Amino acid sequence: MPLTIQPLVENAIRHGILQKELGGSVKINIQKLKSYILISVEDNGVGMKKNQDFIKGKKIKEKDRVGVGLVNIRRRILREYGIELQIESIEGKGTKVYFEILYVLNI
Repeated sequence: MPLTIQPLVENAIRHGILQKELGGSVKINIQKLKSYILISVEDNGVGMKKNQDFIKGKKIKEKDRVGVGLVNIRRRILREYGIELQIESIEGKGTKVYFEILYVLNI
């Protein structure tokens, strides 16, 4: 789906890497596993504050205080694929945002 990964990369750079004095890196991973495709964007930036309810793999909800980009991506993948955007973050270590799309082989 267009404009799904690109905003995640932008967020990783803007809110994770550029907030560090020495910079960092962003890893984009798209991997076909047995029954699904895993898409993730991971950075070694500043991470998110512990008081944010949507970190540590919890599902993002509209009431969560996240950027417009994450809410829009969540809405789009939920509508298109029926899945949730997942976020894991450790303050001072980095953030991983990912989702898994069911893979169906069309023969």
